[in-house]
Amino acid sequence: MFNKSIRYIKNLLFLSILIRKCSDYIEYLSCTIIAQNKLSLLVFFK
Repeated sequence: MFNKSIRYIKNLLFLSILIRKCSDYIEYLSCTIIAQNKLSLLVFFK
């Protein structure tokens, strides 16, 4: 029972961090997509 509650608390913490990081992650994703597009353009023009 004790281990279950610890796991539950850890999951809650992980979820809250995930939700907090989600907007940052979406920003990061769009940045990487833009960067990859620029890189592919650079490779294409070489």
